[in-house]
Amino acid sequence: MNKARCQSCGMPLMEGGYGTNADGSEIAEYCQFCFQNGAFTQPEMTLENMIDASVGYMTKHMHIPEPEARQATMRVLPTLTRWQ
Repeated sequence: MNKARCQSCGMPLMEGGYGTNADGSEIAEYCQFCFQNGAFTQPEMTLENMIDASVGYMTKHMHIPEPEARQATMRVLPTLTRWQ
């Protein structure tokens, strides 16, 4: 099953976790952590920064070994809309 993912961080999108447009309506392309009020929450974020942040989260909270987390992250993040 292909779940919708945030097009910035790759997190699976779920009801109640969507980002918001400037008018407060939900935007189904991004999560609430990456996009709020019509703008990226961290506009200076680079793809490399996002990869490092994702790997850090995956190793700390999901207990995935760093090489495996980095490989998975580098496979997904560069394909997302924000990084194209």
